[in-house]
Formats: sequence, structure tokens, C-alpha cells
Amino acid sequence: MVEHPVFVSLYEEELGEEGVYPTVVDVNKVPTITVSIFPDGEHKDLTELDMVIPAISPSYTRIPKIDGLTIEDVRARFSSLKPLKLKEQSSFDEVHYEGRTLVTNEIVEQMTIKMPLLESGVGAISFYRSELEHITGLHGLHPALAPLLEIFLTEMLFGERVSLFDQRLINRLGNTDVREHIRAVFVPLLLSKSTVKLEERALGTSKSVVQWKPYQASHSENRPVIKAQNTAFNLVPCSNAFEADMARFLARAPDVAAFCKNGGPEAVRIDYQNHTGRLAHYTPDFLIRKTNGDYVMLETKGRVDIDVPLKIRAAIAWCEAASSSGIQWDYLYVPEDIFGKADDDHLEALFPLCGPATQNLIRERIEAPLSLEKGNLERLTVDEFVLEKDLDRLPPKPKKCVQEAIALFKFLENKEDVSYAAVFTPLLGAIDEAAKAFIITTLKASIPGDQNQRQRFFEPDLTVLRPRDESFHKRQAINLRRTLIENDGVMPMGLLKWCLEYAKNPKVPPGGIFIAVKTRFEDLAKTELLDTVGKIYSFRNEYIAHQEKELDDKNEAKQVLKDWIKGLDLILGTEPIAQS
Repeated sequence: MVEHPVFVSLYEEELGEEGVYPTVVDVNKVPTITVSIFPDGEHKDLTELDMVIPAISPSYTRIPKIDGLTIEDVRARFSSLKPLKLKEQSSFDEVHYEGRTLVTNEIVEQMTIKMPLLESGVGAISFYRSELEHITGLHGLHPALAPLLEIFLTEMLFGERVSLFDQRLINRLGNTDVREHIRAVFVPLLLSKSTVKLEERALGTSKSVVQWKPYQASHSENRPVIKAQNTAFNLVPCSNAFEADMARFLARAPDVAAFCKNGGPEAVRIDYQNHTGRLAHYTPDFLIRKTNGDYVMLETKGRVDIDVPLKIRAAIAWCEAASSSGIQWDYLYVPEDIFGKADDDHLEALFPLCGPATQNLIRERIEAPLSLEKGNLERLTVDEFVLEKDLDRLPPKPKKCVQEAIALFKFLENKEDVSYAAVFTPLLGAIDEAAKAFIITTLKASIPGDQNQRQRFFEPDLTVLRPRDESFHKRQAINLRRTLIENDGVMPMGLLKWCLEYAKNPKVPPGGIFIAVKTRFEDLAKTELLDTVGKIYSFRNEYIAHQEKELDDKNEAKQVLKDWIKGLDLILGTEPIAQS
């Protein structure tokens, strides 16, 4: 955006308080924000760098009708649930509206609006039919679904026969438990009747990546593009710093003959069924041809969403189908923290390193509650995990993450033979963001303003250290620079833990950024913050990210969830200790 310097200063001040530091450049020096990606036949031998991608049939198809769904199916599905009670008195949701001025935040108008959700049984059938169509992605269900919904509402849900015009029924139609029961009964039935699992197979056709059409990609400090000699394309666009590190790794790996970013309109997209039952598409990050002629589909990711195991299974199935054409395809899932431990430049070395974490994810059972949908989190009871006042004190995004984690725990706690690892997934991003903001806030005052001084600050003389320590310090300095300058460092929680431990270590730091870490974190390392961060980081690695241990103890999961919420609050609320 183009703004007056006064507004730029305001943005810098206000966003800085939240740990976000915008890049400000002269309007005539704005960097290119998009680049063209294309097979670079002018400068490269495309024959040597080509990769042939087989066409694979879809995994699923959805039939836009629900023939065969009967009231007996609905009754059988409802049999495991208890009927609800009717209500004599109606209740209305209230929305409190406030209008404020942008500059002073002064309230200039306010009102309270009463909003009855549904006022008739007939309208309720249309409402819930529409909602079920939205959830399942199906359309035109009214003729088949409306009669089933009417019988369900008037004869089954409340344990007695009632009329659609019975005021006791109308008083209940907009309540959350009614909606949840309707979804719990009808969504699985609709998906099971309309989704067909197909056998994936190679279709006998294939396409060379050198025939891919050119496409546009974003280009910025946080979304870099990489040059590589062993790709058929002019550039390798990357979505984040981890992808950029992987692209550099693939560019130098001795056993990689060619690779490319799986991007653009002709990228390989794999269909799968997500945790809600809806059909979705997954686009892996890189396609690779090894020197022995085998192919690899590679994904770089931290554990950030509940669908990761489902995507992995779908990708493995795709590779198995692709291998039937006579060329071996393998899938490689590389977690960010495991990649950071790699000390071998060969791609093949990543397979045994990442295999255990991948296998644990493949075995994980995925199921998610409909209560995670927007609107239901605000009705969630959280008292047994965190005080309401403490929850309300959190910023909106971390607050939502906490609510999702609690909702997942409550969904799983009455089930048998389940892993509670997924409960912590919503909190991973929130804790990493909090850790990153904490590091930035703590160290930003130490960063020199002069560009030359800043370079020396992040690249101090490390020759006084032993070779192994020198290499480690160099990697940490790069990560700190990414975090503080580019806002795109890796493993923020691990970096925060290291900063606290480094400050506590009696050894004299070599200079620059390491003196700043020692000075700014020294007093913080004496507080409970170090112990809290250490426990979260260790538990994350053992039970969540790598799943070295099975998290099947409900009481243990509940206590650790409380500790994580408390830890998130502590990281967000701890003020950096002032330095004289």
C-alpha cells in the first residue's frame, strides 16, 4: 500500500506492539512481487532435466443424489443418541452491536438485537436441508431429504410424536444441541450414500513437466524464489523459508538428477476425503527424479492441521498407482524439525530419518467434531481447563486455538482406543507465533539501525569457537536473523527455548547477536518461563510432532492441555525485562 509517512509511522508503532514489523520502502524501490515460472529451454537442457508425470485416475467420486437413504437408516444412526427434551419457553440469542470511531475508538452508537433463529417447523426443514447441503457439498436434496427431516424432528428427536407447529418444538429448533444431533445423524449418512471410493490406476497417459504452461508466483522475502541448475524451470518458487531450504538441499543433493516445484495450473493434485467427509485436493510441494531413475513426491511441513494423515495416505496411494506404470514412485514427508537434524546431503538419507514420524501419522485415526464449526466454539464450556477471564484476555486467534483444542478433547474423552495427539494440533501454531513475537519483542531494541553494523551484528567472528560449535552458532544466527528481520524463522518454540538456555549458560558469548541474547534473556531465564517452555517443547516432540510415544491417557492429556494453555498465556503475557 502507498501511505503518508505519518500513517506509516502509526502502522509501525501499532503493529510493533503486536510483534509484527512491516517492511517500509521508497515507492520507487518496491520489489517485484510476482515472477513468471516457465521451462527455461534457452539456458538449460530440458531433455536432461525433464520429468514424466503419469496421469492417475481419481480416488473418489461423488454422486449428486442419495437414492436408497431411508428412514430406517436415520433411525439406526440415531439409536446411539438420547432423545432431547422439548421446551415450554422460548429463548432468543442476543447480538450486542457497537459502532466506534476509527481514530479514538470512542463508542458512537450501540444496540442489542434479539435474533430468533427459526420461527416455524416448516422453515426449519428448509434451513437444515440447506445447512446439510453446505456441509456435504451436495445440492438438490430437498425432495429426498425434506421428508426424512420432518419425520426425524416430529417423531424421533424428542422421543415423542409432535407437530411441526407445536410451540414446544418451535422453541427448540434454533438450539445448538438440536443442530448437533441433526448433523451427527444426517451428515455421515449423506456422505456414505453419495461418496464412492474408486481404485486408483495409471491411465496410460503422461505429461512432461517441460510441457507445463508458464504461471505466475509470488516473490518476496517471505516467499522467495530459488535458482537451481537441476530444475527445468527458470526458478523454484517457495512458499516459506523451509521450502527454500529444501529447494537448496535438492539443488545440491548428489542423488537428485532433476526436481521442480509442484506448482501452477498443471501441478499434480491428489483428491482425498478430509476429516469432515468432504472431498478435497492436496498439492504436494516437490517432484523429484533421482539419478537411478526413480521418482519422489516430497512434502515439507510442520504438523499444523488435522488432515495431514489423510493427505499422506492419499499421496502414498497415488504413488502406488503411479508405480504400476513401470517407474517407481515414493512419497517422502519431511517435518521441519527433523530436516534441521539432517547431516547428510543425499535425498535417500531423509527416508529413514523421516520414516517413523510418517508411519505414526499414517496409523492415526482422524475424526473431528462438528462443534468445531464457527459459532459453536463461543458456547463451549472451558472452566475445567482455564478461567473464562483468562481465556477472554487472550488475543482472538490464540483464544480460538484454545477453544478448538478443548473442543477436540471433549469430543475424544468418551471414546475408546483413541490418541489425544490431535487435541494439541490447534495450539502448535498459536504457541509458535507467541514464541516468535516474544523473541522479536525481547531482541528488537538490540538490532543496529545501520545496515553495515546490522550485518556484523548477525555475522560476528565465530573463529574463536570449535568447528562444531562454530557451525551451530552460524545456523542459530541465520535463524535469529530470519526471525527478527524477515519474520520467517524456523521452529520458534525451539528457538525461544535455546535463547533462554543460552542466556543461562556461563560461557562467554562470541559477540553480536549472541551477546544480545545473553543480555536480554539472562533475567528471563531465571523465571518459570524456561521450565514452562522446556516442558512444552519436549512434550511436543515426543507425543505430537514425532509421536515417539502414544498419547492415550485421558488424564495425562487433560493435565498437559491445561499446562499448554497456561504456558501460552505466560508467553503472551510475560513482559521482557528492561535493561539498564
